[in-house]
Amino acid sequence: MGLLLLMGGSGFDVRAQLFAAGEAGAWYDPSDFSTMWQDAAGDTPVTASGDPVGLILDKSRSGPSMGSNQITNGGFGADSDWTKGTGWTIGSGVATKAAGSASVLSQAQTMTAGRYYIVTYTITRTAGSITPQFAGGSTVSGTARSTSGTFTDIMTAVSGNNTVQFSADASFAGTVDDVSVKVLSAGNHAYQVSSAARPTLTVSSGLTGLVFDGTDDFLQTNTIDFTASDEMSIFAGIRKSSDTSRSMVVELGQSWQIDNGSFGIEAPQGNGLDGFRLVSRGTTSNSQTPTGYAAPTTRLITMLADISAPSLVGRIGGVQVVNSTASQGTGNFSSNRIFIGRRNGTEIAFNGIVYQLIVRGLLTSGVKLTGAERFAGAKAGLTI
Repeated sequence: MGLLLLMGGSGFDVRAQLFAAGEAGAWYDPSDFSTMWQDAAGDTPVTASGDPVGLILDKSRSGPSMGSNQITNGGFGADSDWTKGTGWTIGSGVATKAAGSASVLSQAQTMTAGRYYIVTYTITRTAGSITPQFAGGSTVSGTARSTSGTFTDIMTAVSGNNTVQFSADASFAGTVDDVSVKVLSAGNHAYQVSSAARPTLTVSSGLTGLVFDGTDDFLQTNTIDFTASDEMSIFAGIRKSSDTSRSMVVELGQSWQIDNGSFGIEAPQGNGLDGFRLVSRGTTSNSQTPTGYAAPTTRLITMLADISAPSLVGRIGGVQVVNSTASQGTGNFSSNRIFIGRRNGTEIAFNGIVYQLIVRGLLTSGVKLTGAERFAGAKAGLTI
């Protein structure tokens, strides 16, 4: 996996300027192909326009493959460090299994619950199938392999995982070699496990984005803890393709109408309407709906929210269009999932394209605000 690109056409360094102090949030950049896979397991890279996107990595933290290989003797240079089940032998620089019994080849490890790991390995197979797994407590499985090749799985550890293993069915005959397990940098990666509900990549006229079909496409993160802050900044470079139905671009939690400490951006804000909705909620919602942006239209939407010193600022194309001081109640933002493209994965699906999405659990102002807007706007083909 290559190094992630940090800079955009504007020269603005998103990570250094917006996330250097460890601010909670996420940065999704579809123009960086090295951060996307067609499936949630990270088996097949995204390489071309039209590919489904089942996983996009959060670039707000350090690069996605910074950890060293946790596996000892992943090249099987000695008959050691691995526990061999029935039929397994180690020699000549590979681990070999003969057909006859279902069994595992394993190595004790310590995994961190909730973290993604990049698992790479080479299989030479003559029969049967074999599956990489994290075991102990619940078992997390990668993709079952029934062909030869060098493969990559991205797997999320759960509580109690303490073993890396390859689980071979009874008919598997072949070898395993070059095993590597590296922890991804801490990040709020967005994924979709259902193949039918994945957005697709579009590359057109020099612009790259994720197309959401307005029916069932969406991405979601694991839980993100925003509870240390009552401030939020969102930069969304999007194309709204239709105003027919109310649509959710991005939302924290299952619904801003239900969840305290939530936010949302809708495009449009209602059936047949021509604007957007920007919402921030502590214990009370402040909802603002700038209008006059009929679809199809490409816009950079900036939302700046403060719950306790109540403020909701909306900027479109770098120009302020909303400045409300209505109450948002009390409290901070919540610990919850972010949904992109559909409310809670169940309703008001977005019909359009997301070119860039940055969510930062802190207010952004001055040159950082200007730089972020120019950066995200350029990714959507806009000059801010």
